Amino acid sequence: MHGLNITGMVVLVTVLLSMSIKAQTVLHVENQAKEPLKSAIIEVNTKKASAPWTANDKTFIMDQVNKRFSPEVLIVPKSSNVSFPNSDDIRHHVYSFSPTKPFELKLYAGKPKAPIPFEKQGLVVLGCNIHDGMVGYIYVTDNKNTFISNERGEVHIDIPAEQITDITVWHANAQQGVDYRQSFETFEVKKQRITLAINTTEPAKTDSFEDVFGHAH
Repeated sequence: MHGLNITGMVVLVTVLLSMSIKAQTVLHVENQAKEPLKSAIIEVNTKKASAPWTANDKTFIMDQVNKRFSPEVLIVPKSSNVSFPNSDDIRHHVYSFSPTKPFELKLYAGKPKAPIPFEKQGLVVLGCNIHDGMVGYIYVTDNKNTFISNERGEVHIDIPAEQITDITVWHANAQQGVDYRQSFETFEVKKQRITLAINTTEPAKTDSFEDVFGHAH
């Protein structure tokens, strides 16, 4: 009897795992050359409305390591706080001209006294007044179904494809400019996999904050 119970439990777990795998959808972002796009931000809207994404008093971190923002792209909920620690042994001067959140953290080392609040939705392009090659992005949204693609250009989500109504994709190298977001209201589903193609440009090696922000509208 005990053996039968164990067998039954194994079967049940197998069925549940199978159902979970079937419910998972893969979103794949690629460019016009069919190359995968890392760090693409994907917003998914579904037939069933979900509650707005909230920070719940969590402070998000945008670090500075080896003269780079880490992570380069950060997704945060609307009205959240972001801290900008400097883990380098040199000082940085972080700032943004973006309408979503213009701010400035003058030349500093270590951790700033207080985090920066991000009250509005939208994109914030970050730069360093000392190191022009430092460029980072903070994407502020109230959509909890917002994801970032991995090195294969993929995101695995626990949302059945048939429940998705539309998708929006952002990428820093979008051909139309850094503030452009491409919407997909129709898309093909192949074995629970959705491919989203956007046009990108090859970033110049000399890209600086001014170069990137100059493309914003």
